[in-house]
Amino acid sequence: IAPSAIPFNTTERIPHVLSIEEIKEQVRNFKEAARRSVKAGFDVVNLKGGILAWQSDGRAIVSGEAEKQLLEQEIEQRVRNIYDDVFGWYLAHVNVYGQNDTDHDKYYSKDYRQTISDVARVDAESEDIGFFDYDHWIQGQDWDKDLAMEIESVEILDVRHACAHIRITNCGTKSSVALAMVKEDGQWFIDDFVTSGLDNSSEKNDMKQYIKDRSKE
Repeated sequence: IAPSAIPFNTTERIPHVLSIEEIKEQVRNFKEAARRSVKAGFDVVNLKGGILAWQSDGRAIVSGEAEKQLLEQEIEQRVRNIYDDVFGWYLAHVNVYGQNDTDHDKYYSKDYRQTISDVARVDAESEDIGFFDYDHWIQGQDWDKDLAMEIESVEILDVRHACAHIRITNCGTKSSVALAMVKEDGQWFIDDFVTSGLDNSSEKNDMKQYIKDRSKE
């Protein structure tokens, strides 16, 4: 078996290319083998030619092309599902402002939700406009029926972290955004919105700095 139909050399037979379902089965088999090894009393399990490798900081990275492709497809589908739901709401409420009945924060990571909560707390103590003067979902304050999202690429960082590069179309303007994705409780969530441009602004970092600055006042 192999991630492609290319043999190791010309004397070897053409390997069987694993399907997505077969890859998932292999992953399940590795997990079950690891559980049995732990139960048998082994302290260390070494995967020869396995799909995972380890960095010096202890984070698992994806080393196999088949596993990488599987993760990319999983993240792409998750991002599409998120934006289908979020933009579905906006397109059903064109020219309707001041709505606060959305539950889009369910797509945020735990840390991102906590950071937004901290910003709201700081804003409640101030009479200023507050941190959010635009909507990061639509990359603006207003939206129209041309609102759309397309995925440009997905970058796998490790088995729990990735970056989805997307392009938002809104009111005739296209904006590039990098979504920092993190896997929590078996699902992928948005951990940050990073706008592409001269400043490459990280919204979460900006929020944390905003909270820090306000705390000094």
